[in-house]
Amino acid sequence: MATISSNLESEDYQSRKIDFLQLNENIHNNLKAIVEYPRNAFLKDRIIIQNTDNLPYNPKHALVDIMIQEELIEYDPEHKFYLNPTKKGYKVYRTGGWLKYLEREKRNSDRNDKKNIYDYNLSLIHI
Repeated sequence: MATISSNLESEDYQSRKIDFLQLNENIHNNLKAIVEYPRNAFLKDRIIIQNTDNLPYNPKHALVDIMIQEELIEYDPEHKFYLNPTKKGYKVYRTGGWLKYLEREKRNSDRNDKKNIYDYNLSLIHI
């Protein structure tokens, strides 16, 4: 028991820096694997994590949770260990994968920000 507590004290998991690029690459690779696998056959244990140095504690669990929150995958209701892609997961995969999806979302966000600034500046002129 002393080794467990000393290991937790030696590495402060709360202040651990997370490499989001690496996390997104893992999401991209695992979404591809889940979509290409037959439905109701991809086991949660088959999630592959590359380089866990700067990922959250328990990276497999964190990755699955993030993919569920992003509505890319879902658990099979009858078998909690099986992961299946959602409609959004299939769409993201078919349109280039998670990394391309993030690029498109960033472009759309930047475009909306520019439009909002333009609209705001235009409204100031008409006051």
